[in-house]
This record gives sequence, C-alpha cells and structure tokens, in this order.
Amino acid sequence: MPKQGSFTLVPNPVGFQGLVSRAADGPQSKPPMTSKQAQKLHKLATRQPRLSKAEQRRFERDEQERIRKEFDKEKQASKARVARDKKKAKEQQVVEHKRKNGLPLVDVRPSQDTIARFVRGNGLGRKRDS
Repeated sequence: MPKQGSFTLVPNPVGFQGLVSRAADGPQSKPPMTSKQAQKLHKLATRQPRLSKAEQRRFERDEQERIRKEFDKEKQASKARVARDKKKAKEQQVVEHKRKNGLPLVDVRPSQDTIARFVRGNGLGRKRDS
C-alpha cells in the first residue's frame, strides 16, 4: 500500500541568494502531518463550549439582528449618497444656468463692515460730507 500524502514544511526556503538559513529562535519545522491529523487539531483548537437550545436561539437571533442593522446602515448610507449626488447635480445645474446667462456665480451680500467702509470711506481719501 502506498504511503499516505502528508503536508511538510520546507526547513530552509530558497530565496534570491540561494538557501536562506532560519534563525535559531525562529519557527521550527514540524514533522509531516496527515490531513486527518490537521483536521483533528483544527477542531480541537476552535472548539467552543456546547450551547443549550435557548442559548443557541438567542445567539442566532442576536446574529440576525446584527446583520439586519448592518444592512440598514448600508441602506441609509446609500440613500444619503444618492441625496448628496442629487443635491450636487442640482447645484451644478444652477451654476451652469447662471454662467450661461452671465449672472454672478455666487450671491454677494454686503456685510456691515462693507457698508460702513462705503459710507465712511476707506480712510485713505477725504471723508465725504454726509
């Protein structure tokens, strides 16, 4: 009967400069392991305590709730993105319309400071008689 196939680690990997020696404190090569042994070790490593039916139902319900909330969050983000894009397109359309008609692109409203400077003068020239 032929020998069963097994997984092995290469003790000294081949690098660009030829054989690369591993450090003494580095990972050590382990003996070959069959797939059955690998499955068994994985099963032992990932084993969790048994849950009662009620605990299992609660766990599944919580997991479904988490998935639903995540889905709702993605849905809200998508809606917000669509609304932002729509608003941006509308603003772009208004800017293009103003540009086409030769209107100023931004609404300029005089501030109190601007009005006061206009009335008083800049301080550079003579003041006007009011």
